[in-house]
Amino acid sequence: MVSKIKISLIVTLALTLVAASIVSLMIVPIVHSYSVTTPNVSAPDFTMTDLNGGTHDFRSYISGNVTVLEFMWVYVTNTTEICPYCKAETGALDTINSIYGKDITLVAVDANFNDWSSGNSTIVSYDNGTLTTLPNGTVTYTTMEDANGVVNGTGWSLYGDSTGITGSGVFPQIFIINSTGYVVYADVSDGTIPLPNPPLPASLLEQQLDSLMWDLNVYSTYGSCSPGTGDNFYPDGSSVTCTVTSPADVGWTGYICTSWTGTGSATSGTNSYGQSNSTTFTITENSTITWNWGSSYPDVDNVTAWQMMTNGSFPNLVFLDVRMANEGDFFSDGVAGYDEGHIYNAILMPWDANISLGWDPTTSPLVVNITQLAPYKNNPIIVYCHSAHRSSPAAAFLVTQGFTKVYNFLGDPAAWTGIFAQAGMQGWKLAGLPYVNASAYMFVQGEDDRIYYQGLNGTDWGLQGWNVLPGSTVASPAAAMLWGNVTNGNDTMFVAVQGSDGSSIWYGSMSLNVNSSNYNTFNGWTQLTGATPSAPTLASNGTVLSLVVRGEDNRIYYRSYIGGSWGSWFVVPTGATVDSPAAAFLNGSLYIVVRGMDGSSLWATTMALNGTVISTWQQLPGATNARPALASLQDLDELYLAVKGMDNRIYYIIYSGSTNSWGSWSALPTGATDTGPAVTVAGNEIYTIVQGMDGSSLWLGYSDGGTNTFSGWISPNGATPSPPTLAG
Repeated sequence: MVSKIKISLIVTLALTLVAASIVSLMIVPIVHSYSVTTPNVSAPDFTMTDLNGGTHDFRSYISGNVTVLEFMWVYVTNTTEICPYCKAETGALDTINSIYGKDITLVAVDANFNDWSSGNSTIVSYDNGTLTTLPNGTVTYTTMEDANGVVNGTGWSLYGDSTGITGSGVFPQIFIINSTGYVVYADVSDGTIPLPNPPLPASLLEQQLDSLMWDLNVYSTYGSCSPGTGDNFYPDGSSVTCTVTSPADVGWTGYICTSWTGTGSATSGTNSYGQSNSTTFTITENSTITWNWGSSYPDVDNVTAWQMMTNGSFPNLVFLDVRMANEGDFFSDGVAGYDEGHIYNAILMPWDANISLGWDPTTSPLVVNITQLAPYKNNPIIVYCHSAHRSSPAAAFLVTQGFTKVYNFLGDPAAWTGIFAQAGMQGWKLAGLPYVNASAYMFVQGEDDRIYYQGLNGTDWGLQGWNVLPGSTVASPAAAMLWGNVTNGNDTMFVAVQGSDGSSIWYGSMSLNVNSSNYNTFNGWTQLTGATPSAPTLASNGTVLSLVVRGEDNRIYYRSYIGGSWGSWFVVPTGATVDSPAAAFLNGSLYIVVRGMDGSSLWATTMALNGTVISTWQQLPGATNARPALASLQDLDELYLAVKGMDNRIYYIIYSGSTNSWGSWSALPTGATDTGPAVTVAGNEIYTIVQGMDGSSLWLGYSDGGTNTFSGWISPNGATPSPPTLAG
């Protein structure tokens, strides 16, 4: 048997024992032999006063622990010494301490009350097998002074008379007290075996302790275990709780404990969330717990995450933000929650339902809504939070749910100066990397022909209020974001409009990087060559921007902004349209959808940036009498085409890049418009904005990219005489 009990160490108790008055007689140490009994009586109690005036109740002090209690003799001659027989027995105590040390209480009592009462005695220290005498107050395990000879004085006093042992009163003497407070073993000397015969063998004490305790052996490669790895000893019938922290970050890898294997009294189990595991059982036999670490994920720093975002090697990279949308003043650094600042196009799915209450799998939005992320199971996903405390368990959870390319964003641990400094989103901010504080942006032509815009945060409709740009237009503005190219400017919104003359094309840009000194500052308008009788269209894949227009000859033209400058115009070799084209990038190619010259048919083609035709025109099913809208779900390898139906309802159809095919039309459950809708993708949400049937009001809604569940409509206020625009 073996048991888990806390050892009491580094306690200095020079004690005056308060008990019944007993005549003090000098007890002389003599030669040691063994007289072992098993009295099984309640351990005598006594109250002690230490040198500092503090009182200690012995039974309370050892309560619940298996205790080894030794009486020894320290006396003063020319130098302070310990009796040689007591010192010889320290080998056994050293062995016991090495095996059971953290799980039992080990107490020694100096029984030389005459020397103590005269102020000559010193305290004995038992340290790593060496028994020495040290100045008072420097002992390494609990030492008591029997100052009045009460505990083990004449007639054996408390521990002699109470246990029924009538030995000759020699030293050393050892008693074992079980976890319920009973003396179950006593070893005393009878003076018949002279030195240098061996002292008390440790095996006798081990045998007694093993009869009182069970051994729980814990195995774990990673994590912090309680109890720790190796042998742990518990009294028979003890309730034992075993825990391990998971995930465990070791170096730049996070390891996940997914199950545990128990033998003996310990049970086996699993944890589908990959979080810290716990199991409780009653120990009645020798047992083992093995924590099983079956999965892992890599950790990434600022540099790696930025390279993955910008070097083109991870075209379907997803950033998953597991903070809450708004975390109030919990962190006062400007990036507490998603709404305050997030990596562009990050998906918001919080790990906690409430940051102040901690994590609960029954309310965690990430756990509850995990099916919404199912389309991203094979995408590279970088999980981040404010300070890397929530991203690790969230990353572990994704791995347990079958996500195959999960990364945990740690920020810059080498620069950490505090619990939150340089970690997670704060580390991203402090590294000077770009971030935004809106999920998507609405642009409209105002009723005064000026260009207005406002941002919206996440899916909680945190509208930021309208802003106005200089200049004017006679049609809907176009807008798109460049976010992953240093040369082009990080998190820069480009805007293109048809001039007030009804044909010229103008563009401008502004930084939406909150981490930039020119945040939200518009850099003015520049006229481009070319002309269009309709509103222009902008499309972006993050590093490349393309401007697509209907020419004055009704053909479709496009040019691209790469590396900080505009390229030449290309014309789609065939085809024509009566309205503004729709355009979006998917896998590096430019997809274009237009309304046919008959005014209602829909046609699609795919172009390379150099003017090469990738796929010729294909007529799509369905019809519309307004301009179409196209958005890219790059992470899902899909396009989302939205149109106004001939019945004024809003319809959408999805194109799969993996199968090179279009699906079937579906209608949003509610809503109608008298112009073409606008759509964009932000995170895993598809936002739709329309002009109301009154010809001027604005209505906004979103669909989940994984389930297509629609949110319903809200009005962002404002009015426009033309179709609105969305940019994500």
